[in-house]
Amino acid sequence: LNVSINKNQSESPSSVLRRFTKKIQEWGGLNKSRSKRYAERSLSYYKMKKEALKKIRNNETRLADIKMGKYFNANPTAKKR
Repeated sequence: LNVSINKNQSESPSSVLRRFTKKIQEWGGLNKSRSKRYAERSLSYYKMKKEALKKIRNNETRLADIKMGKYFNANPTAKKR
């Protein structure tokens, strides 16, 4: 942290804390570090393609299973209760 606050003679601890939090917000480093902590990398082209092919393959097997009568509810868009 590059933020420092000096307490004045007649200043209460709550006002010092208020000034400190204001300085932290003005500095903006805390928000940057939080955003880096929870940031996710975007998927590579290969991984996106692999996921798309997996979805297509799963859909085809599910439709084949419906035709074979393995599912009671043949409507894939029906809501589950």
